[in-house]
Amino acid sequence: MMTIGEKFGLSPEVWGTVSAKQLLFNAVATSTVVKEDGKTWENLVSVTEDDIKEWGVEGEPQEGRIPISKYMEDGLYRVDRHIGDNFGYIDKKEFREDPEANPIGTASGKIEFACQSWADILNSQGFSEEEYSAIPKYRAPTQGYEATFENGEVDGQKTEFPLQCINPHYQRRSHSIFDNIPWLREAMHNPVYLSKKDAEERGIAEGDTVKISSKYGETLRHAYVTARLMPGVVGLPHGPWIRIDEATGIDQSGSENYITGNVARGLGCSGYNTLNVEVSKYDGEAIPEDVEIPQTILFE
Repeated sequence: MMTIGEKFGLSPEVWGTVSAKQLLFNAVATSTVVKEDGKTWENLVSVTEDDIKEWGVEGEPQEGRIPISKYMEDGLYRVDRHIGDNFGYIDKKEFREDPEANPIGTASGKIEFACQSWADILNSQGFSEEEYSAIPKYRAPTQGYEATFENGEVDGQKTEFPLQCINPHYQRRSHSIFDNIPWLREAMHNPVYLSKKDAEERGIAEGDTVKISSKYGETLRHAYVTARLMPGVVGLPHGPWIRIDEATGIDQSGSENYITGNVARGLGCSGYNTLNVEVSKYDGEAIPEDVEIPQTILFE
């Protein structure tokens, strides 16, 4: 299989000349640590000719605070702190001590909670039909709590998607990275989190296969029922690899992106930090645990 470098047309002479050991040595040898005055810095590690030979790398001897062997043995270096040391930092210290003599770089020279100049910049860009205020104000999300009610009238009639879906980042993966690893799937099975109240109202029990529906799509998960989640809120973990049932068009992986639409709001940014959904007990075949699904292998 071709390497990434070759795909970009780079020869081994360009991208393959430095070993992992040399890169590690370079990173450690160039590390610095602050001195007691809190202003100047020195090399963290001392390096001898013998160290360079032992590592089998290229480099120059140098003086440092601790031997490189000590650092590699400990795996870290801690700067000791004490009251009265010189390592503290107070942001805008001069301004705090004398605001009139030391103005900061705002129109008023002071810390601004109402910033008309920033509002003017935003309004001049034409990103939104709404006018931005110099004072922070609450703006209802496109699919936030208000949108779970008809006409956005809170405490009125609920819509067909009465629940707010949030997307916790999940320990099994980093966004979508690592989600295809079997032993991580075994360790964490990735359910959808429902409040006890919402589950009881819908006849859903722990472990049931449920369908999470939005106006954009549908996805399946096993239910995790908990009293620790606020009623009206659904927790659908972020980032699983999509697995579509071609016969039904329903995703079986619990992908929040599959049931989220293209929503622009404000400065051209995404508006899908929240999503309105309904959750119901699935009347089809129960989905297996993720670890039981064969690992996806991608080929060119």
